[in-house]
Amino acid sequence: FRESNSLRAAKIRAARKWKFCRNAIFSMLSVPVHGLGTMAVDKYWRLYYDPEFVEETPEPVLATVILHELLHLLNKHHRRLEEQERQDIKAWNIAADYSINEMLYDEMLSYRSDARCPEFKNSKDACVITDDFIQRWTGPYQIYKTASTESHYRQIVKEREEENAEGSNNQQANSREIREGGEGDQREDRGTEGSNEQPDGL
Repeated sequence: FRESNSLRAAKIRAARKWKFCRNAIFSMLSVPVHGLGTMAVDKYWRLYYDPEFVEETPEPVLATVILHELLHLLNKHHRRLEEQERQDIKAWNIAADYSINEMLYDEMLSYRSDARCPEFKNSKDACVITDDFIQRWTGPYQIYKTASTESHYRQIVKEREEENAEGSNNQQANSREIREGGEGDQREDRGTEGSNEQPDGL
């Protein structure tokens, strides 16, 4: 297997940006996965990537994606999830991405995701983070840059549980109202049985 030129170039750019991580960047084993739509890593330092995503993403942005995935590994996010009492992979990934992307956002050039990314021809190590990197939690929880991934995770799980409980309570209340309404109709039907009187029409 041979890496595509686009992926190799993005790795080189990322290594120029973070020279102290050069060895770590090239230690990730690239594994193509068609249809993945992005990049991902596992705890064994395999970097999964969608070839189409690699070819369509501007090199300065792709380099930042590589650094994003690298930070999951350097921060041991896979192992830290395994240490949690309750393992909600989706919530953990959101929490981990908060920690990583806020860090990258402070250091990289930022650019709107709906705008054309400049080529940065005058700088071989320029890396760009687009707005769609910065995920925003929709709940009331305030994200603090100094908070740990575990802190984000616990709060996100708590808010999800509260939202689910509220939704369940509302559903139960609606079911009870429907059931009570049906019982009332049945009582009215029983009250008219055996009577020659016709109910008033509307």
